[in-house]
Amino acid sequence: MEITLDSRILNGKVTAKPVLEDLKRYLICSLFTNETSIIKNVLLDKETKEILDILSLLGARITVDEFKGKRKTLRIKGSYPFDIKLEEIDLGNNLNLLRTFAPILLISKTKFNLKYKNTIIQNPLNSFYSLFFEKGFTKIQMEKGEYPLKIKTGIDKSVFYIRADIEKECLSTLLSMLPRAYRASKVIIVGEIKDKAYVNRTIQILKDFEIDVRNNNFKEFDIINTKYEPCNVTVENDFTMASIWITASALGHKVMVKDLNLKSRQDNKKLLDILKVIGIDIFASPNGDIIARPNRINAFNIDISKVPDLMPYLAVIASVADGTSKLKNVEDIYVKDTLAANDLSHAINSVGGDSFIFGGDLIIRGREMLKGGTVNDLKLHESIFALCAVSRQALSPIKAKVPSTMPNYYKEFYRDFTRLGGKRLH
Repeated sequence: MEITLDSRILNGKVTAKPVLEDLKRYLICSLFTNETSIIKNVLLDKETKEILDILSLLGARITVDEFKGKRKTLRIKGSYPFDIKLEEIDLGNNLNLLRTFAPILLISKTKFNLKYKNTIIQNPLNSFYSLFFEKGFTKIQMEKGEYPLKIKTGIDKSVFYIRADIEKECLSTLLSMLPRAYRASKVIIVGEIKDKAYVNRTIQILKDFEIDVRNNNFKEFDIINTKYEPCNVTVENDFTMASIWITASALGHKVMVKDLNLKSRQDNKKLLDILKVIGIDIFASPNGDIIARPNRINAFNIDISKVPDLMPYLAVIASVADGTSKLKNVEDIYVKDTLAANDLSHAINSVGGDSFIFGGDLIIRGREMLKGGTVNDLKLHESIFALCAVSRQALSPIKAKVPSTMPNYYKEFYRDFTRLGGKRLH
């Protein structure tokens, strides 16, 4: 499937989706309260429904009310310690559900199996469970092409040593479940955590449930207050998704992004500050509707490892900036095993830009306009998103083949693209 990005102006309004990873953590934490938590601004997509189905199996009582348009309000009464009659939960082949729920069930009063039907299990997941195996839990076993986890209850120590390369979802779930297992506990990290922002956001969400986690420079985590209280929250809309259209607006399209939290602690909100510094005018209404206006763009230097999700959009902005820009420390930013800077540099150069990687930095020499043309062999949808944003700055249409797997945070991109006036896929 191919997409054509020409110089026509995309015009309209987009409301970003709620932050999926935040919603997942609110749903998990709601299990541990004895009262009813209220979670607003929820889209009942497939992944959310799968999580809610498992919460129901674990005994949580869930009601759904209207919020705004297709968005809902969830009222969830927790069910810990899951004292229910249940023999098995079938997770199908959903690895994300396995990462999320298996740690929680280790502190359940009820003994039952999780069934996971994918026979390919990567070692990082096994390294997480080895923590519990050392404490007497039954090991994961492969039987008849399926992947059952034999769960035994009870954890015998309150100090946990965790490798830093553990999946971030597993560490997040561990921090969420320990307050229910102990009056006080400590997690000690062996190595250097890469995705500190994800862990920090988990700690912020736990605070909404009155759980205090003391972060000692991401080396140790002390869990102080262990009494879960219900939350009443509105899940924020996603600045990662919004960044696509804010960038498009800054580069000549007429797209308004609606209902963003201007006081958000999301890292990708920093895009607004960066755009202001390099010369883009940003207009924001009190209720979070944002429009950017194109202007003379100054070249810039930035440590992109601090905001890796913004690299695609800052790269294409730099491709038409006045001067040479440097996006520093790109060598460790991967998306689905692809070095993101390589994919972006290939995309920019294919449409007439001038970029290269040197010494771990992405160097981009700005052009007054890009030529356009055909881009082959792109591996990341984020590179397509960035080309869409810069398409008004190309002299001829940009054509690109669309990678197969859509990122979870924005599976509706191509629908929104055509709704805003973009040329349909063919």
